[in-house]
Order: sequence, then structure tokens, then C-alpha cells
Amino acid sequence: MNDALDGHPERDRGDGSGRTGRDERGDRDEHGDLGRRWDRTDRGERDERGGRADRDEHGDRGLHRDERSDRSRRRDRDERGDRADRGDQARRGDPAPRSARPKRADGAGRLDQVVFRWDGNRGRASSGMAAVAYSCSAESADALCRELGPLLWVPDSGAAPRPSSVRVVPRGGAAVLLQRWPTLDRGGRPSSACHAVIGNAELLTPRLCLGLGGSAWSDSAVTETATGELAPPDADRLRAASKDQLDTMTARLATVQEPLTVAVAELLRNPSRRLSLLAREDELPGWPRRNSAPLLYLGLLAVFGDWIETPWSYATYDTVDTHPLLLTCVPEWTSQAAGAGSPARVRLRPPAERDVESAAAEELVAYVLARPGGPPGGGPP
Repeated sequence: MNDALDGHPERDRGDGSGRTGRDERGDRDEHGDLGRRWDRTDRGERDERGGRADRDEHGDRGLHRDERSDRSRRRDRDERGDRADRGDQARRGDPAPRSARPKRADGAGRLDQVVFRWDGNRGRASSGMAAVAYSCSAESADALCRELGPLLWVPDSGAAPRPSSVRVVPRGGAAVLLQRWPTLDRGGRPSSACHAVIGNAELLTPRLCLGLGGSAWSDSAVTETATGELAPPDADRLRAASKDQLDTMTARLATVQEPLTVAVAELLRNPSRRLSLLAREDELPGWPRRNSAPLLYLGLLAVFGDWIETPWSYATYDTVDTHPLLLTCVPEWTSQAAGAGSPARVRLRPPAERDVESAAAEELVAYVLARPGGPPGGGPP
């Protein structure tokens, strides 16, 4: 697996079941709503460690009270107060030193990864895409497969296949980043292998995910062959991989100034409407040899930040624009997206007539380009 996702696989129970030593309640919790499932699992693991440590401290107090310093007693009281705030769950689990608990940078909790590939229909009336490797429970991986559905692959349209990234925010506060790799199924037909990382949206932010496109965190060869149990992703390595790519992307942001201005103007006209962006070689620099859609999306994020209430969901490339995503980049349009709720279809070239939104977009883009690497939305650092 790519270095950004290296971790420590959980140990087998040794009872012949093939299951790991993960807490049973944690497995059951994962079966509920996607966002609450991963958040509950993370809170449960922290509370379980806190509960046993609380009991151990109470037992030790009678033996060592006289040996403790004032500073030590104050620390114990603070820790007990913290645990009391965590609720009724803080009375289960194994002891763990406070220093050994996972860091929750950016408010993030548990991360998991899942690999999906075409696995035949297996007697079901479904797509045939299946979870074949995962760091969570098999039940959670299957539930995620059902929830994401057609987002896991790019339909064959006759166009040259290409990799793509997708960020989606299901219910409950979780975020999912998908890396879709073109491949062939067992019958030699065009298909997709999909690598997903799932976690709290406070960690898997739009900006971080845009920096994880392509091979920054996923490997096509591994995605096409991985099976069975995977180690959980390493959040620090994901952040480092994203930062390296974001630095390069930020330096190139000016190369998409014109299409960025067009897209900004369209969002100013209707901030709540999804955008289907037509990518043509003369309109999106580097297309199709290089996909500049992540650059375009990074520019939109830099302009709007949290001003748009719609979650930042996107596909950097697809052959259809019917998915419920804020931004989708396609090589051509079909008639499928016509009708109510359809996205605004935007050509990435300046309009024939300049309107108020176009003028405002020019100023906003110029402001962002003059401050590369600034905070999303152009706000204070």
C-alpha cells in the first residue's frame, strides 16, 4: 500500500475466526449511519481506554496516596474530570497510557480504507462492485459500497479512460475520498478499481482531499490486487502527502485563471446549483493529457471557502454529470442531465457578454491569485 496509508494491522484473535481483536461493540456501531458510525467507533475506543484507566487509578490510590506529590494529585483530578464529561461509556475497556492515545489533529477521529472492484453479480441484482479489502469490518465496507453505489466507477462512454478523484459527504458528518483507477474486469471489459478513505470531515477537508489526487495516497497496482484486511490509514502521512501536492498546485493556480473566472461567475449567479463543467483542450489547460480539474476546484475553494452552504463534493472526471455532486468535470454532455434538479452546464470559456457576476468574478480571482496559499474564502488566516 502507498506510504501515505501505512499503519499497523490489528492482530488476529487467535481463535480461528479470522477476526481481529477489535471491540465487538465497535463493530456493531459501524453498521449505523456512515458519519455517526465512524465517530462513535472513535469515541468508544477513547472512552474504553479512559474507563479502565480510571478504575486502575482508584485501586492504586489506597497503596500510594502518601507517595504522590501535589502536582500528581492535581493531574489525577483533572483527568478524572475529563473522563466524567465523556458520559456513561467511560467504564469499559483496557488501560492505555494517556501519551499513547491517538492524536486528534483537526478534530478528526478514526480513519478507514476500503478497496472496491468488480466482483461479478454474486447472485444479486446489483452492480457487481464489491468491497474486497478493508480496515473496517466487512459489514461496514459492504454498507459503504451500497451507499456510494455508482460513484465507485466511471461508466464506459468510449472516451479514453482516465483516473479520477471524488469527494463526497454522506449523512452524519463523515467524508469519503475515492480514487478511481481505470482497469479491465475479468472478461476484459473496461471497468474501475476504487480506493476509498473514510473519516471525519474535519480531517478529510476539501482542501486536503484536493491535495490527495492521483497517486499521492493511492496506488493503481495495489488497488487492482489488494484483498482481505488492511491497516488503517495514517492521518499524519495523508496530511504530509497532501501538503506536498498542494504546494505545487498553488504555484500553478494562475494557469487556470480564465476557466476559474467563468466557474466563479456561475456560482455567483446561483450558489446552490451544481455545476457540470465541460472540459475541452482549448478551454481547460493541459486537457486531456493532464487533468487540471483539481486546480480549478482548488481555485473555487480559495474564492468561496465556507460561503457556499452546499458541501464541497466533486468528481475531477466523469462521463456522466448525474451524480449529486457540487462539481463534475466531463469530456462531453449527454441528454441525461436535462430537467429539474439538473446541474448548470458550463463551458469554461468567457461569455460573449460580460455581466455583473463576470466582473465580480474577475476581481475575486485576481484577489486570490495575488495571495497564493491564503485561507479558503479569502478570510483572515
